[in-house]
Amino acid sequence: MLIFNAAFLVSKPYVVAMVSGIIEYAIEGFLLPDLKSKAWVSYIGLSLVILGEMIRKTAIITAQKNFTHDIKLYHDESHKLVVHGVYGY
Repeated sequence: MLIFNAAFLVSKPYVVAMVSGIIEYAIEGFLLPDLKSKAWVSYIGLSLVILGEMIRKTAIITAQKNFTHDIKLYHDESHKLVVHGVYGY
């Protein structure tokens, strides 16, 4: 089962940031089309963003409850080190 924690896969701040980036890209393309004259550069950049998001989401899903953005000062006994899936690489 996927864990949709407030700060991990889908959260309001994350969605706002992603939508803002897409809107910025669209407005920039409309108002300053010369900046997008080399489409292949944009396609490579978009491909890298999508690949990065896929890796990030895979890592979060693989770690499940062991994934956190918090920096821990003390070891939590319920935490397990994940070494399979994307973490195996």
